[in-house]
Amino acid sequence: MSIPDTSVPMTPTRRSLAIIFRWPLLIGIASGYGLVAALVADGLWDWLGSLALFVPVALACWFWLRPRR
Repeated sequence: MSIPDTSVPMTPTRRSLAIIFRWPLLIGIASGYGLVAALVADGLWDWLGSLALFVPVALACWFWLRPRR
């Protein structure tokens, strides 16, 4: 069993705003599209709107139920 070397400080990695907000923005766009499509359109658009509204719920369940590292 070895002790990890802590003499070298870890430097934080820099991320751009595009990388940080990419997925939250796409989830928000999908939710907005789902709300508008489900309220305005009929037929196939209702199904696509429902699917778009299901995406954030499915992602939340996935990340909530997955095992921790």
